Amino acid sequence: MVAYSCIDIHKATWVAPNHRTFNQIDHMAISKKWRRSLLDVRGYRGVDVASDHYLVVAQIKLKLAANKTHNQRVTLKKFNLETLNHGEIRKKFEEELKESIEQEKMQELDPTEHWTKIKQIMSSKSENVLGLRQRTNAKD
Repeated sequence: MVAYSCIDIHKATWVAPNHRTFNQIDHMAISKKWRRSLLDVRGYRGVDVASDHYLVVAQIKLKLAANKTHNQRVTLKKFNLETLNHGEIRKKFEEELKESIEQEKMQELDPTEHWTKIKQIMSSKSENVLGLRQRTNAKD
């Protein structure tokens, strides 16, 4: 049981029936994940809640990222672009890409469908001809 000074008055959360003794017995619990979001916690004495406890209020600032569902997640394929430095592989890639685009009938498509189709062709030909880049874990 401590009598609080003017500086610590917002830390008090309970007042004794004699109205002279203040204690800090009510607390805010927060997970470690959100502790950086907690800005301020204080007790408000002027709020009438018909209790010997003061109202405890916390200010929190949340930064939430968009929560993507499993279907919305995009995995980026990384192609082995170093193989384009070889003349034969570059010519093969260019020829297959040119043939695939010429085979598609893209005159009837709107711009969005046109872009989607070209992106699919580029991705499939890149994976077939160039291959995927191998992941390297270089630890020095």
